[in-house]
Amino acid sequence: MEPSGGTEPAVRARSLAKRYGPLLAVDRLDLEIRCGECLALLGPDGAGKSTTVRMLCGRTPCTAGTIEFAGLSLSRHPRKIRRQLGVVPQSDDLDVEFDVLRNLIVHGRYFGLGRRECRRRAGELLGFLDLEGWRAARIRDLSRGMKRRLLLARALIHAPGILLLDEPTLGLASQEREAIRDRLRALIRSGNTVLLATGDGEEAAHLADRVAILDHGKILDTGTPSELVSRHCPGAVIEISRCSDEALAVVGAAGLPHETVGIRILVHPPEGREDPLFRELCGRFASGRVVSRQGTLADVFLRLTGRELLE
Repeated sequence: MEPSGGTEPAVRARSLAKRYGPLLAVDRLDLEIRCGECLALLGPDGAGKSTTVRMLCGRTPCTAGTIEFAGLSLSRHPRKIRRQLGVVPQSDDLDVEFDVLRNLIVHGRYFGLGRRECRRRAGELLGFLDLEGWRAARIRDLSRGMKRRLLLARALIHAPGILLLDEPTLGLASQEREAIRDRLRALIRSGNTVLLATGDGEEAAHLADRVAILDHGKILDTGTPSELVSRHCPGAVIEISRCSDEALAVVGAAGLPHETVGIRILVHPPEGREDPLFRELCGRFASGRVVSRQGTLADVFLRLTGRELLE
């Protein structure tokens, strides 16, 4: 599946929509992913990330819109395109009747690989994902982190050029989460094209070349992580950890843009006022209650939507 003229994006969706009865889960979404790029779809639960991934891999039909991979229409060339896709779903759909190795071999055979080639590739992937000692283990004996790594191995068994990853580290402990991110970094560095659907702003910032902020099925803005932070949260963010009437009065009287998030106040001072305002707030409130920090993608989402990314 070669791009025609070398200029076609690896993935292109136009006016993509999905309706479930009265619910519009994806609302006329446009996106492009360049060859060798990692694009993160960043949004909370219910933003439309998983629905978008399922439409892109052909598991859920579109209500409207078009999907192309390197200029080929998914509706016209579904089998050819699916051979080029490696998909990690959000849910665990490993076959519990098979052990770890057989899960990989059966999947490879589905894509037309010979048994010997399946075993060779499976061995390499089990080593890459630190699962080699578990090749004979039953799925029920694996930790959640191991299952997520096995799902990634399964997605890679047929050497696809494009990876569609739906919340690959969701619900994992920090050590397991970082283990998968390390492998994803290696895959991205090796030139794979990746769509990463995630609700974790830190994950998107660390892995993605570009980030599309998604909410209620719509892309609100797209750019590199640094572009998005610079555009929506320039300068420092001053965080007051315990909201009070006094703190709100001080911030309101100064006419400063801010958000109240739970028991916190996030203040966005104009350029040049960060340090004086930080010193003033530190003088007014108890030590440790006021922190000055750089903006994050979670702050960007909050500024664009008025709600937290991880609710």
